Amino acid sequence: MHHIIDLWEKTSSRHHFYKLISISLILMFILTLVCPKRQTWAAPSEVANSQDVTIGVLSFTSKEDTLKKWNPLAKYLTESIPNRKFQITPLFYTEFESVVSSKSIDYILTNPAHYIAIGQDFELSGAIATLTELSDGKPQYGFGGVIFTKNENSAPESLTDLVGKKISAVSQSSLGGYQASAFELQKAGLRLESSVEIILTGMPHSNAVDMVMNEKADAGFVRTGVIEALIESGELQADDLRILNPQTFKDFDQYISTDMYPEWPFIALFHIEQRDARRVAAALFLMDEHPDIVEEIGISGFTIPSSYLQVELLMRSLKIAPFDHIEPITLYGIWDQYYFELLITIGLLLTISYYAVYKARMGKVLSSKNDELNKATLQLKKMNEDLTQISIKDALTGLYNRRHFEVFFADKLNQIKRHNNDLAICVIDIDNFKFYNDTYGHHIGDAVLVKVANTLKGQVHRSLDLVARYAGDEFIIVLYDVNFKSLDMMAGRIIKAIEDIQLEAPNGDLLTVSISMGVTTASGNCKTTSEELFKSADKALFDAKDKGKNGYVIDYCDCEYCDH
Repeated sequence: MHHIIDLWEKTSSRHHFYKLISISLILMFILTLVCPKRQTWAAPSEVANSQDVTIGVLSFTSKEDTLKKWNPLAKYLTESIPNRKFQITPLFYTEFESVVSSKSIDYILTNPAHYIAIGQDFELSGAIATLTELSDGKPQYGFGGVIFTKNENSAPESLTDLVGKKISAVSQSSLGGYQASAFELQKAGLRLESSVEIILTGMPHSNAVDMVMNEKADAGFVRTGVIEALIESGELQADDLRILNPQTFKDFDQYISTDMYPEWPFIALFHIEQRDARRVAAALFLMDEHPDIVEEIGISGFTIPSSYLQVELLMRSLKIAPFDHIEPITLYGIWDQYYFELLITIGLLLTISYYAVYKARMGKVLSSKNDELNKATLQLKKMNEDLTQISIKDALTGLYNRRHFEVFFADKLNQIKRHNNDLAICVIDIDNFKFYNDTYGHHIGDAVLVKVANTLKGQVHRSLDLVARYAGDEFIIVLYDVNFKSLDMMAGRIIKAIEDIQLEAPNGDLLTVSISMGVTTASGNCKTTSEELFKSADKALFDAKDKGKNGYVIDYCDCEYCDH
């Protein structure tokens, strides 16, 4: 277009201009006959009328480097999806809040910890794909941390030997380079703030290795793959280092000392239509069939979305933002929360004590005093029971809270292993819950939560089972000694009961509610842990969301001990 304008300005008359335009059109027509066309899904007219779609990508280095790396992805998606023109916007951590709140971007590609953090402040549709990295020409579906020392006799040999030692790491914000390894130390009983001294070296990861090799640190943390790369480049020998807490995982041949964590998620923001998100996900899954694109980016492609619950549990345990403001349980905290009940209890105890002494001094019969003490004991017992209920019940809905669910679930899982019976766990999420708060106010949102809670409780009748509010608009149902054949009917009945809920808004609107539910099962001989069961049910919930919400997905246990 700029060339045409320049030509218009330089041409002395319209006649010459039209003549040149005619010649240009003839040349373009000839080129279309002789030049081969690249096969794409979008016709020229579609590209011309295409809708801009922006992918925000977390930038660790310069924005120029990030844009150069990921521009081929935008080009590939533009060619693969009709009527859409994709573009990459590199962003630093601090820039995400404003662009997400203003809906200036449509998709996000970021690291797992950042995904969990922004998910606490903004409603996201969830990860639609997970990045697959490339290692020695093979797909790599996860990563972790490596804890190492210099290979010499005086070096620590186990995690507990690191007490009082200096440990080098690149940054406390690095999941692979610090957090994953720090979590392993915490699980081994070490207090990071007092048991060890952390020395932060900054990027690259080789700085942490150099500190250990130069004996400026006793041990080090790095991301998986770093040590192999240093050995391949000749900067290290294979026997220079000793790996602490070594782990093995199927199809993963790098040094690793921690659990495996999923790679970067590709996230659709809440305003994206499901149809568009599905098209993007489908294109990402087929990306490995275009070797020129993945080779240019330097990845293997994308795979189905992983569960990031493990990352959130790590962040909560290490108190990493936004989970760094959880108040510890202290005597002052207990007093601040239950001071009224405690005052009544103390006052009652003082009254009972004074009354007992008074009765004794007055020579009342012992039986009368015992009756009064028994009555007071019963009152104290009732108050203790009330306090116990307060500590395990959700104040808004009256359901059991997350703390009680975790204790109950662990106990029932042990029971099915002892008695060889079956168990199911249902993870439930209210569809589009943010709509009620944003449109009608939080009092309507609270009314929706109470209605859903009462309806769920009304659908679960046995004393063996549990209904709990997990967090926000998430609920949990645990079904103990359950017949797996009845799960489909039970899940459908719950979905229908929620659909029948009707609420009248202050403006007269008649509101309806729907939920999505993920269900998973376990039998007595299963080796499945409570964390694995919860992850499986949470993944089934995401699958139900992906299928259009207002439904359920049941993920039956498929281990060798189960027969469905």
